[in-house]
Amino acid sequence: MQGLAFSLYLIPILVIVGRREYIKPSTAFIVTWVLFLILWVTPSLLNRMSDRLESDLVSLPILAYHATVLTILLFTLTAYLQSESKDRFGTLIRSIFWVMVPMALLIIIKTVYLDTLSPSRPAPFGIHPNVAGEIILTFMLTAFWLRNRWLKTLVVILSITTAYLLESRGTLISCFIGVAVAFAYPWMRQNITRRGLLVSLIGLIGVTLLFHEAILLYGAKLLMMDTRLGGIAGRSEMYQLAIEGIFDRPILGNGFWVNPMLYAIPEQITHGAYLNNPANTIHNAFLRIASENGLGLTIFILGIISMTTYRLLRDRAFTELAALCAIFFFLMFATRHLTLNLMNVLLYMILIRGLLNASSPKSSP
Repeated sequence: MQGLAFSLYLIPILVIVGRREYIKPSTAFIVTWVLFLILWVTPSLLNRMSDRLESDLVSLPILAYHATVLTILLFTLTAYLQSESKDRFGTLIRSIFWVMVPMALLIIIKTVYLDTLSPSRPAPFGIHPNVAGEIILTFMLTAFWLRNRWLKTLVVILSITTAYLLESRGTLISCFIGVAVAFAYPWMRQNITRRGLLVSLIGLIGVTLLFHEAILLYGAKLLMMDTRLGGIAGRSEMYQLAIEGIFDRPILGNGFWVNPMLYAIPEQITHGAYLNNPANTIHNAFLRIASENGLGLTIFILGIISMTTYRLLRDRAFTELAALCAIFFFLMFATRHLTLNLMNVLLYMILIRGLLNASSPKSSP
């Protein structure tokens, strides 16, 4: 079903071909993507053709499908964003927002209903709370490009409230990061001098030292860090397993979509100790990429993200920067990595703008 849904990404390229339009990405973009594919595909091919016992866990059809669809998607987005039409990026994001409105509202309403009905953690429409949180986070980030400030504020309030009710800490903190970078940081740049900022920091440090216990207590409650803390919500075991796998195979990894558990259940896995348990997945996109595809691809990806962050800061494109920071933090605690879900597509769009070195519109807070 996921593959069928992702196949819809092929429709825009058919439209471009039907209109006889040409995709003319820059040489730098093509070289970057070819290097990315080499670093992504080669380790899995070598793992699949090796004599390792676990070589048959590498699924070349899954790899080929993701690589093909993602290539088509990125080149389609490149053609779209290179157009001379004004603010095509913002127009596309706003269109995504309005398409998401019915789904997001249903999730919000169902979450509120389930929360009032039972003290259990809400799972709207049977969706895992963290997956529902990812949808809500994406919905809020796309709202940053809306022109109506009141509607934008309403979406932010609804999204943060829903994240609380879903008890999705990754979503909640990512929402706070997005709001802080999109609105608080630009306001501070405009209204606080360097001397004022220095005095504020000194005062903040002083208050923190005097009332650190109360600040930690209320801060933990605010970010929901006072619940389900054991082993980072049970994820430390998989983190440890991933890191051990990276040390064992730093260049090739285990292969795309291959769990570091392989065919054996390690002793440290005590909760849900069976193969293919969805909970026993690396909840960190970058650890997962390093574990599956090696450190080369991981460093390459982090380099692209760092370069894009620098360019967004240089151009004062705080809206794009907010989305990038929020998604980056979310991926630090999510199973997503080189996937085609909508949140990652939003990330790819921002990275493409960085690679194209396009001038970002300076959205006002």
